[in-house]
Amino acid sequence: MPHGNTKKSDFKICSVCGRVWKSRDEFLKDPFIELTGYQANFLNPSRGLFLFVHRAYKCGAHLTLRVENFDDLFRKKKYSEARVLSDECPVYCMEANNLEFCIQPCKMAYVREILQIIRKIKKGEKTMLFQAT
Repeated sequence: MPHGNTKKSDFKICSVCGRVWKSRDEFLKDPFIELTGYQANFLNPSRGLFLFVHRAYKCGAHLTLRVENFDDLFRKKKYSEARVLSDECPVYCMEANNLEFCIQPCKMAYVREILQIIRKIKKGEKTMLFQAT
């Protein structure tokens, strides 16, 4: 498929090889997609970027998807206060390749939980979505 012929119904199209993923589920379950990082947006966390690499033969494209494409995976109340660079902050969000979970009650924390859900999906583990409380 030529790169310019994208359909609104396509979830993501690889910018190098033209591979089309019709859904988020198909994208996340693709064994050639690797979650490699997270680029934070401290003013609006849902506008941050998840970073992926398409490791298919002769591809290697770096792909980005906004956090908002995964927001529905998190169903708890989100914190409103930013604690970035506070004394308690482990600065995970400052390191793009750090995918670790953060326990701080910060408005960025829900993104770290979504990262864990994606990692479990990638490993083929069953995930229990974070339910609203």
